[in-house]
Amino acid sequence: MSVIERPTRLLRQDELWLGRFDAMASPCEILMALDDRALAQDLLQIAASEAWRIEQKYSRYRDDSVVARMNNSGGEAVTLDSESIQLLDFAYRCYELSDGLFDITSGVLRKVWGFDAGSSRPSQQSIDALLPLIGWPKARWNSPEFSLPNGMQIDFGGLGKEYAVDRTLGLLLAKTDAPLLVNFGGDIACNRCPGAHAPWKIGIENPGRQNQAQEVLEVRSGALATSGSSHRYLIAKG
Repeated sequence: MSVIERPTRLLRQDELWLGRFDAMASPCEILMALDDRALAQDLLQIAASEAWRIEQKYSRYRDDSVVARMNNSGGEAVTLDSESIQLLDFAYRCYELSDGLFDITSGVLRKVWGFDAGSSRPSQQSIDALLPLIGWPKARWNSPEFSLPNGMQIDFGGLGKEYAVDRTLGLLLAKTDAPLLVNFGGDIACNRCPGAHAPWKIGIENPGRQNQAQEVLEVRSGALATSGSSHRYLIAKG
């Protein structure tokens, strides 16, 4: 599958290179504490290409994705590649650690739950009608083969961007040891501080005022995942 490329933008900001692009229905950015513009451009292209690759491979909105192949298998087993095997193993581990609360087989609920313009709260009856199609134990996972009962769907939305962030940071660190921060729609990972004592400063957006931070977190290394209702939401009963 060839990766469909989209525009990227490289800006100089506060002694950092800031690379931007869109992927996985989210604004994405790479912050790079280095001087070399050519290297910054190269790192930006690596990051964007990896995000687009993962999006195309695991998007639930594409007919040619791995997820579509599993969801439309009609109960037949699908043989998966090593990357998909690792993702499924991780999803199962999350299911176990959460006592079943994190379940990628909840994907079928998107038939009634939407968070875009015009979406409305579904009736309890419509939700109840789909609940029999949810539950990891109903799937059959015998690596490398995976199958779902007809009508069930998986959705990697709960871990896809986080995986893309981790993968991307690893690829960039193979090219440079400069301080880097990867931010894909609020899922963030960084390797080290941009200055000797100055941490990365990450603003948590005010839900009522987009592009305005109501909190600022200081991160020296590691990862951070955020979620909120400032961009995707529905309004019910006012």
